[in-house]
Amino acid sequence: MLQRPRIGVCVFALLLIGCRLASRDESKTPESSTSPPSRRDVKLSSAELQERLYDFSSRFAARVVAAADLIRSEATEARVRRASVHWKILAVEYSREAVFQTEPVAAFVDVWALSFQLYDFLREGEGKDLLGEQ
Repeated sequence: MLQRPRIGVCVFALLLIGCRLASRDESKTPESSTSPPSRRDVKLSSAELQERLYDFSSRFAARVVAAADLIRSEATEARVRRASVHWKILAVEYSREAVFQTEPVAAFVDVWALSFQLYDFLREGEGKDLLGEQ
C-alpha cells in the first residue's frame, strides 16, 4: 500500500533535481577544483543524458527479453508462457516510449518511474504470480 506514495515522492524529487540540472549555469565550476566532484557537482548536458538514456534502453530491452525468454522456456503452464511474451512486448515498448521523448529530463523521470512500477509489478503486484515461480 505504501508503494504508490513512495513512487510519487521519488518522481517529485526527480522532477526537482531535473529542473535544477536543466537550469544550472554551465559556466560555473565547483568551489573546490582540487577535490573529486561530488554527485551534485557532476554536470550532464541534455545530449549526454539522452545518450545515456538510449544506452539504458538498449540494455533494459536486452535484459527484459532475456528474462522473458528464460521464463517462457522454463514455464510448464501455457498462461505463464503467454504472460512472459506479453510482458516482454509491453515492457520494451513502454521503456522505449519513455526514453525516446524530445525532452531528456522528462524521459529520465519517466524511465525512473517505469522502473519503480515494473519493480512493484514483479515483486508485489500482479506480475508476482502472473509470471510463475522464479
